[in-house]
Amino acid sequence: MVNSVFFRNATSCSPCARAKAACKPFDVDGAWRKATEETARKAQARKTKQRTDAEWKEQVLEKLEKVDKLVV
Repeated sequence: MVNSVFFRNATSCSPCARAKAACKPFDVDGAWRKATEETARKAQARKTKQRTDAEWKEQVLEKLEKVDKLVV
């Protein structure tokens, strides 16, 4: 069990507890894996956006330099 302290209080979902129905035990490893995958996906998206923004900025600067040369 990875990081069981973090998920210590999350033992079942609220609807099951209210209905007093049997609920599957909370999957700590699955939740940890899902959180880790989501963090990695967000980091990759952030890197892609930064790269795209840098490329866009470079293209805009090139076009502005061309305009400056035409004006001068």
